Amino acid sequence: MKDKDRTKDELINKLAKLRQRIAKLEALESERKQMEETLTQEHNLLQALIDNIPDSIYFKDNKNRFIKVSKAKAEEQNTHPESMIGKTDFDFFPQEQAKEAFADDNRVRESNRPLVDKVEKITHADGTEHWVSTTKIPRHNEKGEVIGTMGISRDITRRKRAEMALKSERKHLEALFKSVRQGIATADLNHKIIDVNRSFTEMFGYTLEEIKGKDIDQIIVPREKLSEAIRITQQYDEGKISTVETVRKRKDGSLIPVEITGASIIIDSKQVGVYGIYKDITERKQVQEELQGTLKKLRRALKATIQAMVLTVETRDAYTAGHQQRVTNLARAVAKEMKLSKGQIDGIRMAGTIHDIGKIGVPAEILNKPTRLADIEFNLIKIHPLVGYNILKQIEFLWPVAKIVLQHHERMNGSGYPHGLSGEDILLEARILGVADVVEAMASHRPALGIDKALEEVSKNKGVFYDPQVVDACLKLFREKGFKFKTK
Repeated sequence: MKDKDRTKDELINKLAKLRQRIAKLEALESERKQMEETLTQEHNLLQALIDNIPDSIYFKDNKNRFIKVSKAKAEEQNTHPESMIGKTDFDFFPQEQAKEAFADDNRVRESNRPLVDKVEKITHADGTEHWVSTTKIPRHNEKGEVIGTMGISRDITRRKRAEMALKSERKHLEALFKSVRQGIATADLNHKIIDVNRSFTEMFGYTLEEIKGKDIDQIIVPREKLSEAIRITQQYDEGKISTVETVRKRKDGSLIPVEITGASIIIDSKQVGVYGIYKDITERKQVQEELQGTLKKLRRALKATIQAMVLTVETRDAYTAGHQQRVTNLARAVAKEMKLSKGQIDGIRMAGTIHDIGKIGVPAEILNKPTRLADIEFNLIKIHPLVGYNILKQIEFLWPVAKIVLQHHERMNGSGYPHGLSGEDILLEARILGVADVVEAMASHRPALGIDKALEEVSKNKGVFYDPQVVDACLKLFREKGFKFKTK
């Protein structure tokens, strides 16, 4: 009985142990399944990441065969990831490109060291060439043994093309900088020279090595021009583009006339320096001096010609001797009082000097007749503005001299001659000359009525015969500023 009981207890113990083992096995199986699910999830997550990342990702074994590739990698060759598994670069890429990929993979495995950011050009299936930046790292098993490689390639074609375009543009700008005929200098914010081109060195006699890092103002600016140079560079610092004509100093101490255009150098909205473009204007200055000399000669010749015309008239009519000059002096004073431009004043001076030139066409006996003129004689006198205009219209004055002479006897109400013009149809210069002519004639000519009567005449007929503003200026000159006619 005791043996049976003992056998029964042993069976119970064995059964209990068996159940424990079964429970452990079930727990291990559950853990295994959980691990498989976790691994599956991680695999799916990794695959999703690989498939959705824009970079090309691939895994290779020890024989450089693809064991996993991303969609982006497969799309480069216009295929699916599954179709690349088990194949090598030689199945997809040009021979030389595949050889280089094999060599890189072998080097990474053998050295057990990564290859980082190698920039290379690859060919896609459609024949297009792309620049990529590739990083390759060795793959290891749980024992730390190298079992293949992993690669990540990023398409940098746009960046590379931009870099190439920038490089090309820079080369172009450097070539332009070196070859342009004007001298160019760049300086930092402290005006220390950074670079100069060949034309600058030829213009001023310095090499870049001699002046680099030095203050440009201390190198080429004459002492007497330092304040001007400081003012110019201040304009550059304020972001203004400035162009000036000045002189600068060569290495040998000689001066050179230059036209300088300069401004700030701005990069990313920040001022980093200044530049100056120097143009040698020696020839221009010489031409200008020659033109000025020629112009002076022409002016002297014109003045002599005009004076000859004046003398011709005054020789035929001694009575009018000095009249034109006195009229001119008063007319210029009135024009200045009215604040006319220098050009208008110069035109009045020239026209006043010869405003009676047309009297050359009037018989001398009429001009010098001591008694009252007959109507027919006066009508002959009245044509002298037109005669003067016909003489002067062919001369290319800088001002409307011929028209001023033609209109100096026209009146505001249209009662003047030779064309009966009125109001604003008469040149302002002619209106001024007309008032000056009347005042001088009444004050000085036969019978001389005196300045008071002359001023009374223009005052009484202000706005009728004579321009009101001109009359007011004339009266102010005599009554407030003490203007007087000069006598020889």
